[in-house]
Amino acid sequence: MTILRYDTLLRAKFAGLLAEYFDELEAQLPQDFILERILPMFEIQDQQRIGTIVLALHRGKPMGFAIYQIDSPRSDWCKYPGWGCIREFYIRPEFRHMGFGRRLAAYAESHLRKLGATDVYLTADSAVSFWERCGYSNTHEICSNDLEILTKIL
Repeated sequence: MTILRYDTLLRAKFAGLLAEYFDELEAQLPQDFILERILPMFEIQDQQRIGTIVLALHRGKPMGFAIYQIDSPRSDWCKYPGWGCIREFYIRPEFRHMGFGRRLAAYAESHLRKLGATDVYLTADSAVSFWERCGYSNTHEICSNDLEILTKIL
């Protein structure tokens, strides 16, 4: 697995993964909305260093992504200022249960630690057990997005 920081050369691969991700979430978002609104929002936050986008590739094929940040009022999503936050995380189904998700999560956590985070949080629904296996604790608190909050000390 290769993990690459997002740049515009990876846009088509990231856009495809993002569309799959929202389909899996059953968000029922039109493709043009994802491409014209959501993708540019994440790109701007990445360019302004508010958040970080990384793509995971297996033999050149896109297999997943992570979007993470240090929570700050500069972001449109800030629950715990100064904490690391894994905002979005996706591994294609055919690459799950092979250790790739755990490696991508560890990469994001390591980068957040380098940026100064000592704690990290995320929200999850069906993937709670995955995150618990990665060392996260379920707070059983429900976030504004109606998902459970999980935390981890880095």
